[in-house]
Amino acid sequence: MGFSCPKYKFVKYLELEQCDGTFALMGGLHISQKPTGDFYVKTNAEPEFALLQKNSVFER
Repeated sequence: MGFSCPKYKFVKYLELEQCDGTFALMGGLHISQKPTGDFYVKTNAEPEFALLQKNSVFER
């Protein structure tokens, strides 16, 4: 049980910077509404900012 990928960390509260009227989620999906809830945040520095919702399944 639990989230085992070391490249992500769990955060209860999330503040995102808004860019061009959208929020970047999951490496490229752009939405206009600020996301709410608990997320896993990608910790390694990459051009794309990636988030995973707490209950989503991550496979790679």
